[in-house]
Amino acid sequence: MTSNNTVARLDNFLIYNGKFKLTAKEQMVVLFLAARIIPIQQKRLHAQVVPIKEIRKILTNKGGGSFYEEIQKMSARLIKKGIEFSSEIRYEGRVLTGHRNWFQSIEPIRNEHGEICLEFLFSEKLVPFLLDLKEYTQINYL
Repeated sequence: MTSNNTVARLDNFLIYNGKFKLTAKEQMVVLFLAARIIPIQQKRLHAQVVPIKEIRKILTNKGGGSFYEEIQKMSARLIKKGIEFSSEIRYEGRVLTGHRNWFQSIEPIRNEHGEICLEFLFSEKLVPFLLDLKEYTQINYL
């Protein structure tokens, strides 16, 4: 699936209630991938295969280090990063928080044309925030 859409749609609850820390480049990748989701047409989240050359355009390596190192480090960080939400559940008078990862997996693969790609799969726990949109915010990531 290739898309030139630069508008990501994220549920307002995620925007206003989710707590997360992403670098500017990590945000660009998340928004790029979210923009490729078509909530009206999709019933579930699908793996997204993105050629490395497209990722390079998004990240535009500025500064030291190789692009190889940059995507390796970014993938390792993104797979561990998550979103924290307050819950209605209290323990000893304090609110317990829940945590959801952004991605279920990030894997290097070759596509049907033999191009080196990364395959991203958003976590299934993000379906309410990426597919089941009722009230949402549109973010132009470029």
